[in-house]
Amino acid sequence: MNKKNNVIILIGMLVFVSTQAFAATSGAPWDGPIDTLVGWLTGKLALGLSVVALVVAGSKALFSGGELSGFAKTLILVVIGASTIVGAVALFNLLFSGQGALV
Repeated sequence: MNKKNNVIILIGMLVFVSTQAFAATSGAPWDGPIDTLVGWLTGKLALGLSVVALVVAGSKALFSGGELSGFAKTLILVVIGASTIVGAVALFNLLFSGQGALV
């Protein structure tokens, strides 16, 4: 009977703790800065900066004449990749920012 009581107490404590864990769903202190960062990465400024970075890095890779070190080539490819990703997200949000059908 002692084991049964311990199991019941353990289950009761787990239920109480799990309801407390799910209680905090909003109002975290990092929600504001994360929303600001997402706004910066998906806004019109991000689209403009990604186009400029893509043009600068692409022209540097094109007009360098193949005289870049391995690190410089890798850095240019990283800039091109990052600007393409940010630009694609910003362009997608710019084109498809309207709401769809509300159900």
